[in-house]
Formats: sequence, structure tokens, C-alpha cells
Amino acid sequence: MISACAEKIKFYNFDRNINPNKQLSRFIAYKGNDGYIHGEIEKCIGFCSIAIGQPNESSLFEIQFDNAYFTSYHQYSIWYFGVFSAIKEGINIRNCRICQNYHSCVIHLPTNRFNIFTKERLFANVPIARLNENQFNTTHHANNCRDFSYDTQIMTQVTNNFKGLKYCISKPYISDSHH
Repeated sequence: MISACAEKIKFYNFDRNINPNKQLSRFIAYKGNDGYIHGEIEKCIGFCSIAIGQPNESSLFEIQFDNAYFTSYHQYSIWYFGVFSAIKEGINIRNCRICQNYHSCVIHLPTNRFNIFTKERLFANVPIARLNENQFNTTHHANNCRDFSYDTQIMTQVTNNFKGLKYCISKPYISDSHH
């Protein structure tokens, strides 16, 4: 099965003899229904003997790695490593969490309070770093923000944080990823 896309797979830090029973997870970059490129983690996709070389059908880019990296402590989640690796490969992933302005950016949101005189709804400036994905779409916002700029300091920290990570990169549909 690996031979079908072997020319598109690169291994990093793997031992020559990979345990075929090692459980893998993966980061995928894909184009969502909204037209933007997203990144997400798929946990427990299968064993090395089966999963390597079997890309998610909607992925433009993916990284497969040992499940053990979910349980080991890292300053950043492996999602960041996946996103920054995809960016280095030329995939235009934008998300507020990887913007240098993330901790200083605020949005104007309605509250549950009203002006006692005019009865108009009150609004508040809320830091986007305090909101979760269910409250605020960070991918949509980043793709429409004129102030978006990749946080290169976090990129460097994440790259250093995951030195030694055993992973493989596959780019099954890389030609579709340049947005």
C-alpha cells in the first residue's frame, strides 16, 4: 500500500525498523466547506503497518506520528507542529492562534446586558484568546483579518519543542493546497 504514494512520503527521525503495531495519529490540512484551509488532529488512525501511506481522502497535507505524543508533555499541542509544518510546505493555513496579534486582538461582541435608558443591547470588547472555537471561528476570522501575521517566534519555539519527533509527512494532493 505504501508504494502508491511513496514518492510523496518523507520520514523524519524514524528508526529503520518501525514497529508495525505502533498506533498512529495524524494532523491533516484540508480545504473546508467555507473555502478556507483548516488543520486538525485525527487520533488513533491505525497501526504503522496499515496507516502509513493511507492518507485521509480530504487531506492536502498530513503528518502521521506516534500516539505517545498525545500523552507526553509539550509546551504546545502537536496541532501547532502540524500547522507550522504545513505552512513551511507552502500551504496557506491561517488561524488566529498562530497570529502574532493573538493575545492583543479583541472583537466587539454583544452581551446579555441592555442600556437601562435606551433598551439597546450593550457590547463588550472581548480578547479572542479567551474564546473557544464554538464561540468564535478563528480560521474564518484570520482569513479575513487585515492585521493577520504569522507568529514567527512561536513557530521557532514549536519547531524546537518537537525536535526528535518521529513522524512522516505525506502530501497526497499538494497541488490543490495553494490558496
